[in-house]
Amino acid sequence: MPLSFGQERLWFLDRLTPGSTEFTVPLFIRLGERADLDAVHAALRALAGRHEILRTRYPVIGDQPRQVVGEAGVELREAATTDLAAEATAELGRGFDLADGPVWRALLVRSDGAGDTVLLTLHHIACDGWSAVTLERDFRALYAGAESPVPALQYADHAVWQRTHLGDDLLAPGLAAWRTALEGVEPLHLPTDRPRPALRDGRGAVVNFAVPGDVARPCSCERHGTPPGPGTGRGARSG
Repeated sequence: MPLSFGQERLWFLDRLTPGSTEFTVPLFIRLGERADLDAVHAALRALAGRHEILRTRYPVIGDQPRQVVGEAGVELREAATTDLAAEATAELGRGFDLADGPVWRALLVRSDGAGDTVLLTLHHIACDGWSAVTLERDFRALYAGAESPVPALQYADHAVWQRTHLGDDLLAPGLAAWRTALEGVEPLHLPTDRPRPALRDGRGAVVNFAVPGDVARPCSCERHGTPPGPGTGRGARSG
């Protein structure tokens, strides 16, 4: 099956830096109890059986990347530690092979007195913020021996629909309009404190800061005399 446009972008970026951890998605599921290893493993296998995206790999067939769905299974490791952060950092430092799979794995962290935690590590090609909520909900239900109340929807169906209905004929006018709008635009060169790397990578840092409550509090558009909309008042978003 074909990849969606979003999946193809992630596949392309992975080909630039194979095995990069830049697009690794962590999902921490705190159980609050001593976990049953067999029950965790069974729930994970059922989760993979329920969601094709977890057992999909992305080889090149002909000259195009394709989705190939395999058998349900998961790599599950068990670790006993009092330093969950260090164990998670090491787990997140492992990349993925999109062509051969799998695109996800699981780690059961045993923590004395604090309850056990299941860490699911997934490539972004198979998971985003919305689907992470679904995966946690389904895992908790399966671990408890219940069924998820929501039917499973397979992402490959969306990819096929997207490729079928959003073809070149439909996209060409929009593409032409943006080429006209951006014609002659030069890159914006801003001063930086360090040179840009020759090839983009995922290295970076976390910077913590506090936002005062009066700054974070939503404001009314009328207060500033501007109508609602993109970039103003309640319609504003920062990237």
